This record gives sequence, C-alpha cells and structure tokens, in this order.
Amino acid sequence: MRRVFFPAAAFLLSFWFIGCASENHDGLIQDVINLMAKATTEMGNINARVKDAIKATTEKQEPFDLKEAIEATTSLKETGASAQKLKGRIEPIRKEIADSDKEALAKKYKDRLTKAFRDLADQRDELRQTLKNAEKLGLAAKREVVKLRTKLTEAESPFEALARQ
Repeated sequence: MRRVFFPAAAFLLSFWFIGCASENHDGLIQDVINLMAKATTEMGNINARVKDAIKATTEKQEPFDLKEAIEATTSLKETGASAQKLKGRIEPIRKEIADSDKEALAKKYKDRLTKAFRDLADQRDELRQTLKNAEKLGLAAKREVVKLRTKLTEAESPFEALARQ
C-alpha cells in the first residue's frame, strides 16, 4: 500500500503546490484536501471492519470473515476515480499560474495538505498492522487477508495510475 499512496499523494501534492490558485484554485486545493480526508476515512472504515472480524473470531469464536471489509474497498476505488477526475480539472489550470501565486498557495495550504497526507499515511499504516494481526489467527484468516489485499490493490489502482502519469 505504501508504494501506491506515497507516490500518488506526492503526485497530487505537486499539483496543488504547483498549480492551483482561485475557481477555483483555492477550491481545487480544498477539493484535494477533502479527497485525501475521504480516502483516510475509507481506509479507517476498512480497518474498523477488519478489527470487527478479528473481535468476532477471538471473542465469539465465529469464522474469520472479511466480506464487509472487502466490500468497503469499493468506496476507496471510487475515491481514486474522483482523484483522477480532479487531476483532469487541475492540469489545464496549473500551467496558467504565476510563480509568485504558486508560492503563495504553497505557503497557504502547506500545513493542511501535509496533515491530510500524514493522516492518510497513518491510517494506511494502521490498516497494515491490523492485517498483520489478523494473519496471526490462522490459515483461514491468512486466506481472507490475501483476498482483502487483492481488493485493496484494485482499489488503489486509480491512485497508482495517477502516480505513473
């Protein structure tokens, strides 16, 4: 997950610092911050569902099932698609911004963008740790985690595509 989100987030940050300033530019930067917050929330939702599955298995002796967590990856994938659309809105505008405006915008939004990125990275790391804990529950749990990781990779694919562009 780290290999996807760090490049994607760095890519998105470069757009915000380099090229947004009024429609819009302030609005576009805020859209980026909101999008990152949404992705953070979605990662948190997936993490919560994994924790619920762990709890159900350890406390209630239920079979380990990550179906709800797997279903929750759909929202993350949709957010990635939204990020691609946002990039499409930012790209034509960023070339028109004066260097002084870019610097002013970078200064104005740096802290909020950094916090949004840090929150996303922290949530991703927490999910990774939760998945490691889930794998300790046995072979069936490992199989479920593999399924979830596959879905997470699919959900992250729009972000990965952004990082490659």
